[in-house]
Amino acid sequence: MLYSSSGANPCQDYSLHDCDPVAECFSEQPGYFQCQCPKGFTDASTDKRFPGRKCVRAVDECALGRHTCDPHADCIDTHQGYTCKCRSGWSDTSLDPLRNPGRSCKKADMCSNIDCAAEAECRETPIGPMCQCVSGYVDVSRQHGRPTGRVCRAVVNECAEGRHDCSSHATCIDTADGFTCRCKDSYRDESADTVKHPGKVCVRTVIPDPPECDVSDPMSCDPGKREVCIFVENTYKCRCANGYSRLPDGRCVVINECAEPRLNSCGKNAECIDLAEGYTCQCRSGYADISPASQPGRICRARVNECSNKEKYNVDCSENAICVDTEHSYTCRCRPGFADVSASFNKLPGRRCIEAINECASPSLNDCSKNAFCEDAKEGYICSCRPGYVDNSPNAARHPGRICTKPVEQIKTDLKDTSFSTDDGCDPKHPKCGANEACISRHGQHTCECIETAFRYTDGSCRVYSACSKINSCDKNAICLNRFDSYTCQCRPGFIDLSADLANAPGRICKELINECASSDNECSPYARCIDATNGYACQCLDGFIDVSSRYNKPPGRHCTNSNNECSEKSLNTCDENADCVDTPDGYTCQCYGGFVDVSSNANLPPGRVCTVQTTCPKQKTDLVFLIDGSGSIGSYVFKNEVLRFVREFVELFEIGRGKTRVGLIQYSDQIRHEFDLDQYGDRSSLLKGISETQYLTGLTRTGAAIQHMVQEGFSERRGARPQQNDIARVAIILTDGRSQDNVTGPADAARKLSINTFAIGVTDHVLASELESIAGSPNRWFYVDKFKDLDTRLRSMIQKAACPSPTKQETPIDDVCNPRTQTGCDRSLNEHCAVDGGRPRCVCPEGFTRHPLTRVCGGDLCNPQLITSCIFPEECQITPYKNFRCACPDGYNRDYRSGFCVSVKEVHISPQHDANCHNGGLRCSENERCTNDGSDWFCECLPGFERIRNGQCAYPGSCNPNDPMSCDVRKRQQCLPHGNIYTCQCGRNERRHPITDICLKNECLTGEHDCDRSARCIDTDESYICACLNGFIDHSPNPAERPGRVCVALQNECLDGSNR
Repeated sequence: MLYSSSGANPCQDYSLHDCDPVAECFSEQPGYFQCQCPKGFTDASTDKRFPGRKCVRAVDECALGRHTCDPHADCIDTHQGYTCKCRSGWSDTSLDPLRNPGRSCKKADMCSNIDCAAEAECRETPIGPMCQCVSGYVDVSRQHGRPTGRVCRAVVNECAEGRHDCSSHATCIDTADGFTCRCKDSYRDESADTVKHPGKVCVRTVIPDPPECDVSDPMSCDPGKREVCIFVENTYKCRCANGYSRLPDGRCVVINECAEPRLNSCGKNAECIDLAEGYTCQCRSGYADISPASQPGRICRARVNECSNKEKYNVDCSENAICVDTEHSYTCRCRPGFADVSASFNKLPGRRCIEAINECASPSLNDCSKNAFCEDAKEGYICSCRPGYVDNSPNAARHPGRICTKPVEQIKTDLKDTSFSTDDGCDPKHPKCGANEACISRHGQHTCECIETAFRYTDGSCRVYSACSKINSCDKNAICLNRFDSYTCQCRPGFIDLSADLANAPGRICKELINECASSDNECSPYARCIDATNGYACQCLDGFIDVSSRYNKPPGRHCTNSNNECSEKSLNTCDENADCVDTPDGYTCQCYGGFVDVSSNANLPPGRVCTVQTTCPKQKTDLVFLIDGSGSIGSYVFKNEVLRFVREFVELFEIGRGKTRVGLIQYSDQIRHEFDLDQYGDRSSLLKGISETQYLTGLTRTGAAIQHMVQEGFSERRGARPQQNDIARVAIILTDGRSQDNVTGPADAARKLSINTFAIGVTDHVLASELESIAGSPNRWFYVDKFKDLDTRLRSMIQKAACPSPTKQETPIDDVCNPRTQTGCDRSLNEHCAVDGGRPRCVCPEGFTRHPLTRVCGGDLCNPQLITSCIFPEECQITPYKNFRCACPDGYNRDYRSGFCVSVKEVHISPQHDANCHNGGLRCSENERCTNDGSDWFCECLPGFERIRNGQCAYPGSCNPNDPMSCDVRKRQQCLPHGNIYTCQCGRNERRHPITDICLKNECLTGEHDCDRSARCIDTDESYICACLNGFIDHSPNPAERPGRVCVALQNECLDGSNR
């Protein structure tokens, strides 16, 4: 701050300060002043202690095209001007390369001095020369500490070709740079160097059998080793997932993903290279890799030099630009002397190049006021009044700086005696000065004077003339323009005005005009077209691709797929053999059969890749009798290859032995034949042989007589049955393909009286559902399949789950101690989590999961996050602390204490007190309920043949309440419709039920029951439908991430059609 000897404001008189003419002068106290260069100027003052003495216009010659760089050089803006630098692959041949580099650039041979491997090719790229191993070779340069393409090794599978020295008791594992060996189970590695060269010497050793794992416990096997709990030889063991083997460190990650296309995601023009852990993809020679950085070789495009044939490849560079070939495609660069204004027209760089004219260089080329700054722009120029001047231009909002007025303090003589007179005194403690006035002391007297940024106008009032010098709301990329008593803002050239009130408050939000499509600043799918917009950009999937972005809650064009139906052939998907493949718009997902636990997450695999049967049958002593239909309608081939196959697979679940599970087989038609009795076979192999040797009977169907014979004879002690005991289950599985020609009700009742757990399977549509239910005695114990091939593991798991019920678990007592660090001490199969509660560790439900009143599990069933219907509405599939997935109530919902369904917190039922139960008269059981005791408490349970539905009542299985809109699962689009004397959840007319997801399928696109814009494409999905705007239209839907394609607006050139403002 400098001092002026005069006591007046030195900024009011140019002779009293030495600021640059364009600088702003500030005087905060009489006699002192400061200088500051305005926006758009650089401070070039020689003494940094005294800024604002020399201000130089800041001009970006590179952006304005006012430079002399070679077309193959980069222009770099500097404070002093600019400099040029020849691009990679071009040598500098300028006359004065030290002081004026980059003015002349000549094509250089980048590959002339590069040391690529003999098996690699050198390519020139924008970032320099690059070596790439050719097809048939893998790049192992990094293992040797070299740059890429310096060491290439032929892709050889030494393990497959026998070119290895692994022990005969070791597994050979192929790797990128050779192979490694791992001793097989039950063998100890005694190689000379077990770290660098394992598996060369393997010695047999006795290794104790690993303990049994719990398929319900997600931590029962080591997730760090990616082990899964698998059912083998009637017990559960931790093993590698099918197809995987172990590395020497024990991790289950070894699989040859390159052996089958379904195991990898390499592009069709790429080579798959197997690694010891995972795989990589490499585009073939002649193809450019345009894949995402983290996934090489997924998208390979043929290398083409579009610039060599502009007409053939529709190169759209401006006539004043040069075409530059790139790895992905091509780009355009405006020639020296031309400015790139492509962004103003929503075009890619170099598509619109105009001559760079500096209108500010000569007053004849612009109409700025002599008291205004002229700032050159790519297109035209902008004027702004100098500090201390007010903008009085007729249209200052659009064309400022044309008339700039210097405020002059002048007071009419007849106003000298008014309250505006500067002679009036004022009280500094209670000033009563006018607008824009302050009570100031001068020569010992206080008077009302205009504030610093105001002057005394002709009417005596103080008018503000420099509002911009104070705090204002202009965007940092806007020019502030002084007006009388106010200011206005205008976005600088190269910026677009996105202010909320353009008419009254412009220049508050200024966004730089950037074409996100020209860089990596966009999230468009590689299979989408990027469309630049004035405010941002839009993505649109290419023809032949489906936009599934809304499934990921993303705006349109972020996820595009052209997936085929991978579920049509097993070779196209990786679903477990005990899982269903569900086709989706963006690929497929896998869903484990009912009765199987999805343990895929333990192996770090997607859902449904590893499914383990959940059974307690091996632990249960059982007398199991098969009663199978051998009537003439079945046929010898089907009997041998389907019926007996099913029986063989079913007994695999049981531990066979006279003290464990005994199996008997009776075949019937209009005659009955004992194939073998319950005590005939005491081991698995002889039992399986006996099943296979069963001969087809043929004849009529008399099921009633056969059941009666099974009850009286098949389960008799003389046929090997054990005396009735609580620890021995009696199970009968009856398989028939037609209506019985006699009565089945009486014999079936007799079976139940003898505690025979009966299951009925009907094959073909000849069987009556009512007859099957009469045999089984419960709607949960009869099954129907269309054909004999459906006698599969899915059906087997459903029957075994009912035949061998798991005991209901109880939560861990609150007093039990657990370890929060190791997560031990809690029942993880119940999704319990050890956390510090009240100062001590306790077993609690994880956040977001509430205890189910019936199963006692924290949360609902295990679920598939890729399949919305794997949870009943309104439950959501959430990840647990153990990395598997369970259904959980969403916010605003709690579990009903009776049914366990998630209901709104407004209608949730409160559990009654324990001293008011159904036994002591405190609680009355409802219809279809009975009062029972579990050993500790009395409670109401549903009668046999009934189940608890969403409203907590006991009703016929599958029934619903037509007055409750939530009675049926809305995700499955079911309706509560009449079915005989009851209402059940059904699909509507002209709809069919999905065989796996149970969704009622309807093609809204075909029926017109959709709200897609008429300029959008309707894509049918199982759950509903997706709308996607057609090419040439932009998605302006209110919620494009979740509901795209509802409002599609045609791409418009406002400049051409005259609709611009």
